[in-house]
Amino acid sequence: LEDYLLDLWRKPLQPRDFFERLQKEYGVRLLIVTLGSKGCWVVQQGECLHVPGVPAKVASAVGAGDAFSASFLSSWLAGNPSHKAAEQANLLGAFTASSVETIPDYDLQTITELRGIAPNPQD
Repeated sequence: LEDYLLDLWRKPLQPRDFFERLQKEYGVRLLIVTLGSKGCWVVQQGECLHVPGVPAKVASAVGAGDAFSASFLSSWLAGNPSHKAAEQANLLGAFTASSVETIPDYDLQTITELRGIAPNPQD
């Protein structure tokens, strides 16, 4: 998945081209391609952005993708730009993967980092 995506039409495409096909044929507004420790691609309105991953010592990948998705979606729907939502999602996905449990106990450092990225509800 380094250089291209094999799309629904069995052609190798760059993330931007893949998104344009999805947007044209299905009305997709946002595409996220996760790359584990390498971060993710966020493609929206013709912009293709790579957001670097967060290093983590993986204890269990179970739940990391769900944590990523939930974090991205809640942040993006709260009004954060997609690159900020992706930063937060990468952080939470890495934290979850570094935990043995699928619903880890959040330490003070992680909570502080997430708050630093997330919008303040009082703003």
